[in-house]
Amino acid sequence: MLGADTINFGSDTPGAVPKGWSVNMTHPGGAPKWEVVADKTAPSKKPYVVGQTSQSPDDNRFPLLIYDNSNLKDGEVSVAFKPISGKIDQGAGVVWRYKDPDTYYITRANALEDNVVLYKVEKSQRIPLPPVGEPSNTYGIAHRVPTGVWSTLRVTFKGSLFTVYLNGDKIFDVDDKTFTEAGKVGLWTKSDSAIYFDNFAFVEAASPEGYHLSQTVPVGGAGVVGVLSTMDAAARRLYLSHITQVEVVDLDSGKVVGKIDKTPGVRAVAVVSELGRGFTTNGQGATSTIFDLKTLETIGEVKVGPSPTQIVYDPVTKRVFTLNRRGYSMTAIDAQEGTVSGTIELDARPEFAVSDAKGHVLVSLWEKEVVLPIDARKLTPAGEPWKAGTYERPTSMAIDHKNARLFVGCENRMMAVLDANSGHLITKVPTSQGRAATVAFDQQARLVFSSNGDGTNGEGAVTVIHQESADKYSVLETVKIGAGARAVALDEKTHNILVPFADQGTQMGSGGNDIRYLPDTFRVLVFGK
Repeated sequence: MLGADTINFGSDTPGAVPKGWSVNMTHPGGAPKWEVVADKTAPSKKPYVVGQTSQSPDDNRFPLLIYDNSNLKDGEVSVAFKPISGKIDQGAGVVWRYKDPDTYYITRANALEDNVVLYKVEKSQRIPLPPVGEPSNTYGIAHRVPTGVWSTLRVTFKGSLFTVYLNGDKIFDVDDKTFTEAGKVGLWTKSDSAIYFDNFAFVEAASPEGYHLSQTVPVGGAGVVGVLSTMDAAARRLYLSHITQVEVVDLDSGKVVGKIDKTPGVRAVAVVSELGRGFTTNGQGATSTIFDLKTLETIGEVKVGPSPTQIVYDPVTKRVFTLNRRGYSMTAIDAQEGTVSGTIELDARPEFAVSDAKGHVLVSLWEKEVVLPIDARKLTPAGEPWKAGTYERPTSMAIDHKNARLFVGCENRMMAVLDANSGHLITKVPTSQGRAATVAFDQQARLVFSSNGDGTNGEGAVTVIHQESADKYSVLETVKIGAGARAVALDEKTHNILVPFADQGTQMGSGGNDIRYLPDTFRVLVFGK
């Protein structure tokens, strides 16, 4: 399971230690002073941050601020920090697996030295640890750390492997087995460092028995959770819809390898491997951008209906279909020619679609609570809508082509299994609360994933369902994927779940669409076994 917290200090008392935190120190020296202070530039947009403001010149004095309600073995911790002053040092750090002031791990960024170092503190001794592959390097990696500017320091830790990031850039890995048990997380400074901190966040990894957090891939930029992501299994690439562009992540290297820009309000991507092309839906421009899968260069742009959201490719007709949410329509695009083949008018808002690979596109109509089969050649309905009578607000779908089974995610804590040829209800499977943002099917593993969530600070969850036979299904586990997370993608090669995720900047009620996310925290959480 996964627990997530983002902590700000806007409601704490100025001049006092924030509630829920404990002050400690490694080595003697002048008393530390952790206090809530005003800062108009706080990344959280709150009026206050927390700072360590005493400036004792003792070189081996390490003030600590430990978050009481924490106990992590594996996961990640991050914080925004701003070096204010310090003649001896300007070091800002995060602490994990903290047992006491003499036992913990810490990574810090130093604005005077422009470097990042990871240490273990063992028996009160601070020992620098070498990056992986550089056994003779005992003092970290050089990297610009500006004074008076907010930066973000983050570390992921799983077993003995630690990965350090600064402002979204991976700095280095460290492998160390000294401290293996769970411990608290917190903040750290050194000597006369006056440092401000904000947006302290930590995420706990799942237990290893089922799906658990196994990797974090930084993306950066303004964070948006809930957008659709698309996996290109052949090229091992993940396409992330990201406000005005599409980020492209190489999953094998865990790095962003490119982007497709000039896609205003981009919502989704369709990959057409046989033609070497990809297609986007640009919600603000009512267009679809056509791009080259290898170079990511734009080939052309097609005008579609108002507010296109989801998009699907039908291999029989070689057409791409956009679902135009406000237009109550679908636009068919000739994938080879890049031209519009026609428009399908609907009497309800289209929510999601899949191809049955037999010349039909199956579309869920949210308000009507039906699935409508569309003839992909004639661009007309192929019969009456399918109404199972048990599902509410059908949203995302996936299909088992081999057994002709359609999996329909719904809002009433249920996934319906339909016959993909007739629409007949086979069975229903319980899922989690909230809208079914994604349903995915792993043919090889015979697993169905239903990703549900409330969309704001509600906890997102993926229900993992075993396909025992074409008509029999059982729930294996429910995996929490973080507050605000909903949409996921499936890596069929590794069987991993890929979750777009960002830290929240506000506390809002569940169910709204006005959630804000903190800049430079956008990333992909990889859940595996």
